[in-house]
Amino acid sequence: MFNKTLSTAVSLALFMGASVSAFAEETVPPVVTDPAPVVTTVEPVATPVAPVVVEITKQMIKDKTEACAKMEAKKDKRLCMKERNQLKRDFQKQEKAKRELARKEAKAKREEAKKAREEARKLDTDKDGVPDVKDAFPQDPKESKDHDKDGIGDNADLDDDNDGIADLEDKMSLDHDNDGLNDDKDSDDNNDGKKDEEEDHGVQAPAPAPVAPAPTL
Repeated sequence: MFNKTLSTAVSLALFMGASVSAFAEETVPPVVTDPAPVVTTVEPVATPVAPVVVEITKQMIKDKTEACAKMEAKKDKRLCMKERNQLKRDFQKQEKAKRELARKEAKAKREEAKKAREEARKLDTDKDGVPDVKDAFPQDPKESKDHDKDGIGDNADLDDDNDGIADLEDKMSLDHDNDGLNDDKDSDDNNDGKKDEEEDHGVQAPAPAPVAPAPTL
């Protein structure tokens, strides 16, 4: 009787324990743990180092030749002379590269100077149609010539040739090259051997002043 009662009590206890465990599994949420952080190791990138270029000189070749001459073993001497010959070939290539570089640099300078001259020839600061290199007054669009070099442009100067006679009274005031021909009849105003229509800086004579008609009697 006692054994039966004990067996029943044990069975009941096991049942109750299993039920509590099942209840706990159902009601208690599982604990979620964060995964361990992943550590990434970045290898440093090696910076390429430019090779050191040693300039070969004639003295280096001379020293190598003398060193080879002092060697007694034929094998060593042949190897030394082989290195010396290679050194000489490298020296020749080096000098050729220097000459080529100097030639390219000189060509680049010539082209740059030529471009600067072309730009200077085209520059017209006052926009009067006469380039600055030929304009006596590059800042004044109303003037471009100063025949008598007195600082007054020919358009505003009442005595272009500075002979003391006003242009209106001076028949030869418009003879800029002083060849005895008035500019309106002279095909080469500046006497440079080129016709005025072939160049853009020939001196052009202004239109003659109108002559008042003679009074009728």
